[in-house]
Amino acid sequence: MSIEIGATTALLIIALVTYLTRIGGLLIMSQMAITKRVERSLEALAGSVIVAIVVPTTIEGDLAAKAAVVTAIVIMLLTRSAVAAMAAGMIIAVIIRSSG
Repeated sequence: MSIEIGATTALLIIALVTYLTRIGGLLIMSQMAITKRVERSLEALAGSVIVAIVVPTTIEGDLAAKAAVVTAIVIMLLTRSAVAAMAAGMIIAVIIRSSG
């Protein structure tokens, strides 16, 4: 029973922190003037986050991780579909990891 309470508590805390982070961002941005420079920075932010996640995985990951990233990049360039790229990358990772 205590494991369930601990898991539920952890989940509620995570949800609360996520909510407060989002609300905090809205409150901060509502006080800022949205100049062209700020707008360009915000547009580049999503790509920066993806790069920050993908690069360490690619450098330190196993063969499956590296192949998945390369596959996702190629599919993204060919189709311009993030969903197709992620799906292809995951499929390659699963195939490589399940084969050996």
